[in-house]
Amino acid sequence: LLNIGTGVETSVNRLTQAIIAATGFKGAPGYGPPRPGDVPRSVVDPRAAMDVIGWEPWTSLDDGIRGTVDWFRGAVAPL
Repeated sequence: LLNIGTGVETSVNRLTQAIIAATGFKGAPGYGPPRPGDVPRSVVDPRAAMDVIGWEPWTSLDDGIRGTVDWFRGAVAPL
């Protein structure tokens, strides 16, 4: 098993900003208290994936989120 990641730590706030930009969401993000089991920080080292399968990160966070949103918009029928 390989855990795929870029080696770049990304905060929940930065991820939220990228999703808001990609979706055009006009509301304010909502935050709640921490939950048991929440991981306060995480970053995945991509070296094992590079060594085993030759994988390396090739897109930015913003481009990846935008591409994911575009894919779902095309794959999911509107309500």
